[in-house]
Amino acid sequence: CNIGKICLNTPDCEGGACVQSGAVKRCTEAEHCNDGFQNYDEIALDCGGRDCKNCGHGSACATDGDCRSGKCQTDRDLDGFPTSSFCLGPAHCFDGVKTSGTDESGIDCGGNDCRGCAQGVTCNVNTDCEYHLCVPNAGGAGVNLCSKCVPLYPDHNNINPGNDRINLFFTGVNFPANGELFKQTVRNNVDLHTAANPTGQNPNGVGLAELPVYKDNLDKFNFWYFPILTAPNTDISRCDSEYCRCDAACNSLPWPISNPNNPNAYCTYVEPDANGIFLTRMCNWMCQSIANQVDNPPPRYVSHVSTRTDAPFSLVHEFQHLFAELGEEYYAPGSPSPPAARIPRQPNCAATRADAEQWWGDIVGLDAVENMEIGYYSECQQTAHFIKPTVSSLMDGRAHHDLGIAWHSDYRLGAVNRRCIQQRINLLTGGPVTNYACGFQ
Repeated sequence: CNIGKICLNTPDCEGGACVQSGAVKRCTEAEHCNDGFQNYDEIALDCGGRDCKNCGHGSACATDGDCRSGKCQTDRDLDGFPTSSFCLGPAHCFDGVKTSGTDESGIDCGGNDCRGCAQGVTCNVNTDCEYHLCVPNAGGAGVNLCSKCVPLYPDHNNINPGNDRINLFFTGVNFPANGELFKQTVRNNVDLHTAANPTGQNPNGVGLAELPVYKDNLDKFNFWYFPILTAPNTDISRCDSEYCRCDAACNSLPWPISNPNNPNAYCTYVEPDANGIFLTRMCNWMCQSIANQVDNPPPRYVSHVSTRTDAPFSLVHEFQHLFAELGEEYYAPGSPSPPAARIPRQPNCAATRADAEQWWGDIVGLDAVENMEIGYYSECQQTAHFIKPTVSSLMDGRAHHDLGIAWHSDYRLGAVNRRCIQQRINLLTGGPVTNYACGFQ
């Protein structure tokens, strides 16, 4: 029997379980059908497959049986080849108006029969929305709006109109289906201290929210996760970036991709978006780090790194390439990185002493503590004669190239790097801007 039908025992049900419901037992959805992730054999988010209710109008489908209406419509190209399939709902779900007498929450969306509403459309309950997230009062008092991303820390994010915040956005690829490991991995790497969790998430190392500069500007950041866990190489085109998939780079690198010394590693794929949204894909496989610049405008970094739930160094290191466009501060003879990556980079890797003096000569001698005093030191961007501002820092990533056997533990950012991170934050949130030699300006 289908979900919702009367049953005697679980074997009577096509999916889910036979559960007491009032005076009778009914076939009931499994727990994963309401967990906010597209997982297990679900056709769309929390619908379809063996255990969940059928999908509404507009949802992807494979057969008529996946759809609440019993009709899976297939579109075809001019040559007759199928291009996409979706559930076709009742007529009121595609009449171009918010039909009175129905439970539509938006035009042709929401309710029990129609597709989920897109981000920014009014809603009443989570299931009215494409991504099952109806945010109370997001459109003003009493006006609930659908969102496509879920707050990683619900008490921290601020989406009020006029609030200039930078949105950090995380997606999971190839994680276990229940989503718990993905969410915990992200929280451990972000490491935000909240009123509910004043000690933070990560007992080992320093997550992004505990780094200098970021910790002082947390009121300028929102943290979100995308509630669909995808398989490797699967295009998740519903994201906010033209680059929306974890590709096979980790599996095609010319070095081992498994390491018994570091079994809890994850690959993160970091990609910027021009509108203040920064997308990080957390990929559940093992690989060695690589950070290349892709020359489609605007210049952007693509980073694949090994990271762990209990050691956030790799994620926070790679994020600095993305966010402030910081260069590497180490020399790696024999590194597999291509020659194109071994170029000087403002603000923290100069080709000559003259360039270095121009970029950070005004603060030489600052931070006079172990290995952090600003000066002129060799070895950066994997080149022996290039000049960097500190002996050690978060941007010294040599330990990445040991496949996690030796994890770098210096989470400090030198003054040169700190001021350019602050500059980036100010540029995106309307703060004061100073003419520092930062690569993104």
